[in-house]
Formats: sequence, C-alpha cells, structure tokens
Amino acid sequence: MRRDVERLNALTLEGLVPFQFTYDMVVGDPAGALRTVRQALAPSTSANLQAS
Repeated sequence: MRRDVERLNALTLEGLVPFQFTYDMVVGDPAGALRTVRQALAPSTSANLQAS
C-alpha cells in the first residue's frame, strides 16, 4: 500500500490527477467508470471535477 501511495503522490506532484477504480466499480458499473473517465477528459475538466 505504501508503494501505491508514493506513486499517487508522485503523479499528483507532476500535475496529474490519478483516478482510482475498484474491480467492482469497473465490472459492476462499467458505464459509471466510463462516465468518470469521459468527464475527466472533457475540455472543461476542472469545472466537471468540481461539480462531482
């Protein structure tokens, strides 16, 4: 778990916004996971993320 946290922190320091999905989220609600990814990739990403 420490390694995961270190990787997430490193990505954040690089200006990236890492998203995390559980197996259940992807398999049980693939449309929801896809909606999150599409929202993150939309042109006004910062506005979309704040609205969530």
